[in-house]
Amino acid sequence: MMIAVMALAMAYCTAYAIKLVQDGCWRPAVPFGFMALSIFGVWVYGMFVL
Repeated sequence: MMIAVMALAMAYCTAYAIKLVQDGCWRPAVPFGFMALSIFGVWVYGMFVL
C-alpha cells in the first residue's frame, strides 16, 4: 500500500516537473525536484531501517 502511494506521488512529481519545463519556467522545478528526491530518500531509508 505504501509503495503504491509513493509510486503515485513520484509519478505526480515527475509530471509536474515536466509540465513546468514545458511551460518554460523550469527554475521552480529544480528545488521541487530536490525536495521530492530527499523525501523519497528518507522514506526508502526509513523502510530499510524500520
